[in-house]
Order: sequence, then C-alpha cells, then structure tokens
Amino acid sequence: MISNLVGNLPLYLQSSDWQRLYRMDQDGCSFITFLKNTREYPITVLVVKDQAGWVFGALVTEPWKLSHGFYGSGENMLFSFEDQDDPLIYKWLGEGE
Repeated sequence: MISNLVGNLPLYLQSSDWQRLYRMDQDGCSFITFLKNTREYPITVLVVKDQAGWVFGALVTEPWKLSHGFYGSGENMLFSFEDQDDPLIYKWLGEGE
C-alpha cells in the first residue's frame, strides 16, 4: 500500500529516504509528542489505521503546528485505501478557504 502511495506523491518526494517519526503504539497517545517528533521535518506523510481497519492519511507540506486556521500549500493532499492497495487521492482543487 505504501509503495503505491509513494508513486502518487510529487516526483521530488518519490525517491526520498523515508523514516518513521511517530507511531502511537510505540510513542504513546500524545499529540504533543507527535508535534515534537515531527517539528524538524517540513514535509511529512501521515498514515492512520483506525480500529475498523480503514487506512487513510495526508501529505503535509509544512511542519505540524497548533493552529486555529488552515495552513499548507496546494501540494497537500488526502488519501484513503478503501479495501484496496491503490490509494484514492484527494488533491486541492484551488477552491474554498
């Protein structure tokens, strides 16, 4: 699944060396720990698997931070895997706020 996701990322990210920065079952259930572990990285991919087994996430092109508004660029995207190995990609359409 992840290798199929990487093929949908912008070209300059596809050959990046990826490393795990946070994993809830190892690092604890703390958003503050998540923010600390990811603060040095300007681009991250968040992958979530919920209790029902659904896998979804986001490509985020700014460091994570607490905010009351939206942030990021048009390169940000959401994705989901609906019982398949190929992701459904949801890209910014340039509309809305």
